[in-house]
Amino acid sequence: MRLSLLLLSVAALAGDSSMTRPQSPSPTTKRAREVVALIDGATPSAIRAYVDSAFADGMRRLPMQAHIGFFMGQREQSGGVEWVEVQEETPGSTTALVRRKLTGDLFAILVRSETTAPFRISGIGQRPPRPSVATAAPRVTSDAEMAAALERYVTTLAKADVFSGTVLLAKDGKTIYAGAFGQANKDFDVPNKLDTKFNLGSMNKMFTAVTIAQLVEQGKLSYDDPLSKFVPDFPNADAAKKIRIKHLLTHTAGLGSYFNDEFERSSRA
Repeated sequence: MRLSLLLLSVAALAGDSSMTRPQSPSPTTKRAREVVALIDGATPSAIRAYVDSAFADGMRRLPMQAHIGFFMGQREQSGGVEWVEVQEETPGSTTALVRRKLTGDLFAILVRSETTAPFRISGIGQRPPRPSVATAAPRVTSDAEMAAALERYVTTLAKADVFSGTVLLAKDGKTIYAGAFGQANKDFDVPNKLDTKFNLGSMNKMFTAVTIAQLVEQGKLSYDDPLSKFVPDFPNADAAKKIRIKHLLTHTAGLGSYFNDEFERSSRA
């Protein structure tokens, strides 16, 4: 009787394919692995070939130089990346947790693909990392530890020549750490100092977002206010009525990328 029960149990396990072989990754997760591998060994020729073969039509409308710049930039800033785990997976999208080889810190890459074969890539973007307990870094427990960890991190970037600037960390109005790294002018070998002045680019978006949030708190505007309320002479009047402040803050206004043919022509002029 015991032998019969044992044989039945073995047969049941053998018949359950999920118990005997691992589940295959989804097509989008396979694409995500390809993207991570491409970042790790990015070269212009490899990027060009991958874009031509694996990107959906909408993605290929962007200039090839924009794709090359994205992948090469990721490669140069990270020193290469390695796959850690799937952070989130849904039909048509996978968010992969990856580790930068240069600094060891984690970040996440979202990859979207078409839902039918050959599952070409329709979108790529970065997301905040949400590591599992097994992959999470130890927590710092004091301001001194935070300052030391920050200095090690930025020093690593500066030595690899992927960061040049100043860093300030403050808490409750008190400076915990301040440091200057790299050169303000490589032609004349001028080092950065804590009072070096810098031009700002996309960092302005963060300041703008905080200011808008403060104005919302004060009741001076609403996230649902249309663009036309503040820019009445916007070239596309219909779009200005539909686009809300919240769309501008989340980059979802639907106006499309400015990396288009007109941008390329003006850049070469």
